[in-house]
Order: sequence, then structure tokens, then C-alpha cells
Amino acid sequence: MSRKKSDTATAEETDWSFLEIPELVERLQTKAAGVVRDFGLAVDQVDELVAEAQLALAVRPRAVAEDIEKGGVGYVVHRARGFMVDRAKVEQARMNRQTSWDDLAGDEED
Repeated sequence: MSRKKSDTATAEETDWSFLEIPELVERLQTKAAGVVRDFGLAVDQVDELVAEAQLALAVRPRAVAEDIEKGGVGYVVHRARGFMVDRAKVEQARMNRQTSWDDLAGDEED
């Protein structure tokens, strides 16, 4: 699905009020931990995924409001998980392209 430019807000239009919903904040943290585990990322990346998902939601206030109206917190968390998975895929691909020091050194122990 392609996104229209109007799907995201400008800096002045961002809405962080969803962070006032404790259940939502807690579930974002839980989902991020699951994504980190599923993609084999470092545990310290949980906070990064949460922050990126929060930003992605903040610039889409209309979508967040519609999600809450349709199905509550679960819909918003589902949307946020999509952002987290996209980011995790990028990070995993980056990690797969890196060469380890052992590979660079070769088998010099022989």
C-alpha cells in the first residue's frame, strides 16, 4: 500500500498524546522485545525500536486516532509492530553485511 504525503504530519502537527495511555506504552515495550528476539538483535535495541515506533505513530495522529476508535490499543500496537519489524529487517540486513574480524584475519592459527 502506498502512502500519500498527507498520511504523515508536519513537525507542528505531531501528536504524542498516545504516550499518556499506560497500556499502550507497556505493550510497545513488550512488542519491541519480541521483535528483537525474533530477529536476533541485541537486547539494547529494544529501546531504539520503541523510540522509532513512537515517532512513527506521533507523525500519524489521524491513523492512531482511527486505530483507537476501531479497535483500541491493540490496533495501534499492531501498526507500531509493523514499523518495528521494518526497522529490524534493515538492522538485520546491515548486520549480515558486516565482516567479522575472524573472517578478515583468516586462519592464521595454523
